[in-house]
Amino acid sequence: ANGADLLCTTLEEGTKNYALLAVNMQLWEIDSFDFNNIEEFLKKGELPKGKPMKQPLLLPLRQGQDAAATKIGSSFLYVTRDQGLGVIKIEDIVTQTTDAFGIIPKGVGFYRGVKIKYWTIAR
Repeated sequence: ANGADLLCTTLEEGTKNYALLAVNMQLWEIDSFDFNNIEEFLKKGELPKGKPMKQPLLLPLRQGQDAAATKIGSSFLYVTRDQGLGVIKIEDIVTQTTDAFGIIPKGVGFYRGVKIKYWTIAR
């Protein structure tokens, strides 16, 4: 993981429950609305207010039986070990590598794992 900021991992061995593991990053969970409107925050010289993450997995801070599961739409503010600043949004969980329908629906892609959308604010 030398030089990597994010790694894709499975939450349980042999499952298709993928999650992103942050390597030496500070994380805050933010609202997906705030992710989509990050430019408005930056124009005002602000960042979204988020809930600090106590663990390195990019999983939503929810209680209950599905708390340890990646959720599409979950969004995070991050600071890397090199002081890079940005936001990440979980776009899809890809569990199939074949497209049986002739289009690429959610959950299908070239590789299995977590598809993200991100915005680098500062490096």
